[in-house]
Amino acid sequence: RLLKESGLSILRGESLREVKCFHAGGMAKGWLVDAINAGMLDPVGPQEQPFPPIPYQEYTRARFERKQAARGVASALGIMRVVGRPG
Repeated sequence: RLLKESGLSILRGESLREVKCFHAGGMAKGWLVDAINAGMLDPVGPQEQPFPPIPYQEYTRARFERKQAARGVASALGIMRVVGRPG
């Protein structure tokens, strides 16, 4: 959004047909109407068939450390000043 992309163009970059749930809060509420009108989403209610449970995946220490290292690099490069910090 900081790069002046519309909500619809952001959604076009996602594989919406593969998502189980899309939480549209705040400014994203209007995106759903735009996506339905653009034919990106079917205007249907919740799925009637239950989804199989997703197996537990351990969040390993190595994965955590890689994420922290990437954050450190992004911070050192000043990327967080451009894209903002997660809320």
